[in-house]
Amino acid sequence: MKSDKLFCLYENRTELTTLGSVFYECTGNGKIPLVLIHGFPFDRRLWYNIITELENISIIIPDLPGVGNSPLLQPTCTMADYAECIAAILKKEQVEKCVIAGHSMGGYVALAFAQKYPDKLAGLSLVHTTAQADDAERRQKRDQVITFLKEQGAVPFATAFIPDPFAPGYANEYELKKLKHWAADCTTQGLIAAVNAMKNREDLTHILSTIGVPVQWIIGKLDPVFPYATSIHQATLSATSMIHLLSGCGHMAMIEKPEETAEAFTQFMDYCERRLKL
Repeated sequence: MKSDKLFCLYENRTELTTLGSVFYECTGNGKIPLVLIHGFPFDRRLWYNIITELENISIIIPDLPGVGNSPLLQPTCTMADYAECIAAILKKEQVEKCVIAGHSMGGYVALAFAQKYPDKLAGLSLVHTTAQADDAERRQKRDQVITFLKEQGAVPFATAFIPDPFAPGYANEYELKKLKHWAADCTTQGLIAAVNAMKNREDLTHILSTIGVPVQWIIGKLDPVFPYATSIHQATLSATSMIHLLSGCGHMAMIEKPEETAEAFTQFMDYCERRLKL
């Protein structure tokens, strides 16, 4: 990773939505932007490790309402509500076409955006995520998380949650400590709202077979959250798919495999931009 290379983000940009004032940062000067939507229980900083690798690409990284610098004005929300926040940012930035990439819960938001705003998409990137709704077992686990958050709060949850999403044996203590700090910055209310939104989201598998743009899948061979075989099967549902199967990687490719993840994004952006010219 090019850790010695600095990058400049345009900070403190907000857009008022029904959920609250959404904070986001921008960098780069590419032809179409890549919108990176973080997963649960993190914020936009989840992507910081790979930004220096994404040369000549315009990037937008938002904090979803309830985490980071984005407040949540109501106790509940849906994936469609989060998607509306992304749409509001694109409207303010005067973006006509973009590539949306979502990690885990961010992938649910990206799919909800694709359902409502297909004309805004040049490509869809799904990073360690699924288009399927929660089954009964996962919904029960969501309830357990909500109970834990209500009883103990965000900080103990962050400590307990990490390093579970990583591949077995992952031992970069610096990265783990940093992620725990970021997750602990989230509000308990925001995390509970996110868990409920995940639990109650609709199945969007049909989007994969009807979407009119390329779909990228970044999959960890050792992902403990979504088995790679299931993800690969979903990847076959789209007319045009680009699959990146990362060996030795769990659920956190942007941390575990930053260079490979950045290269995957770069390849996909190049393909989507060339496709727009056809």
